[in-house]
Amino acid sequence: MHISDLLVAGLLVGSAAAGRREKRTFTVPSENGFPTPNEDQLRTIQLDAEGRLPDRPYPTSLSSDVVALYQVYTFLEQATSGFFAQMWNNVTNNDPGYEIFVAEDRNVILEVIDTAIAQEQVRALRGMSILSAAGAYVPEPCVYGTNAATYIDAVDTSQTLLTLATGFQQNLAKVLAREEQYELLQQEMSIAGPIGEESGFFRANLFRLPNEGPFTTYVPAVFMWSYIRAFGLLGGGHCDWDLNTIAMPVVADLRPGGRRRLFVPAEDQDLLFQVDWNQVTAPGAGAYVGGDGSGLYLTWIVGQLEPFSVSVNNVTWNGRLMTFFASFPFTENVMSGTSIAALTTTNTFDSVEDIVDSALAGPGIVQCDYSHPDSVANSNNHN
Repeated sequence: MHISDLLVAGLLVGSAAAGRREKRTFTVPSENGFPTPNEDQLRTIQLDAEGRLPDRPYPTSLSSDVVALYQVYTFLEQATSGFFAQMWNNVTNNDPGYEIFVAEDRNVILEVIDTAIAQEQVRALRGMSILSAAGAYVPEPCVYGTNAATYIDAVDTSQTLLTLATGFQQNLAKVLAREEQYELLQQEMSIAGPIGEESGFFRANLFRLPNEGPFTTYVPAVFMWSYIRAFGLLGGGHCDWDLNTIAMPVVADLRPGGRRRLFVPAEDQDLLFQVDWNQVTAPGAGAYVGGDGSGLYLTWIVGQLEPFSVSVNNVTWNGRLMTFFASFPFTENVMSGTSIAALTTTNTFDSVEDIVDSALAGPGIVQCDYSHPDSVANSNNHN
């Protein structure tokens, strides 16, 4: 599908005109019976999604690790479905910043988003069914918070969520393989393609190549959960259940450029990072407060490369808010697309999973391409 240059130009004008607004809240659409559709409603959801749920029985027993992973997975799919639905409503209603003036392009966008909503719901229903079959707690949809004030902001957030989802699926797949849950593993592999296609559509809306790179970046489950759970906590978001029910550790926010994700040009550079030490809960972490960063490292996860660490420099403190700089070595590592940063207490790792054991903060999400709408690159959109 082609999105015209006129559309993108119009979106940039709309983005500039819209300015910044208060955070909005959104929920998962339930008009179709989600999350407990009856037989007819489920058929409609599957028709809208262009495909049916798997029809093989799910395991009746799962390890605690797999349960926690599928709880995070279900939360992610529910939140993404709700975010897409909010974007669809904003475009449909011509909300300020979401006006699309080329009718043909507007229709294409609404059709793609409408299908994506249903596909996210189908995948969420699958996660809920897996947990239910194993007798595990099934997360209920929440009220989520966002400050995506324009269509471009929303597209940028959507593409980030989808990219992180494909990285998180790698962690899920490794655990399923380790525990010989091959039927579930097969299903996970069938999801990666459709998610990549969705991400490619949104990347094209941002002047980026649809294909981010040859390999997506691995996202440890702890980082996925630390990032996505904030949608249920910030900007008026809330859940009617205790998020700690999901037995997954959480690390402090690591904010590149002072935001939840940062777009940077494709070049070697030093980046600013911030950590609120009030969020850091690791034992002994208080010893670093007020220090010069000795014993701390900025560790990068890029594609399928081994994790590598760079030094933490020019550390300053404002109370318990730590600000520091660290290098983004683009040239040597070809850091196009999405890179994940973590503030760690060691720089030696046998695997990507080992990063979590020494991580004080993360994930710092840095996206790098050769072009990007200025309205996003210079925005304060923190989702």
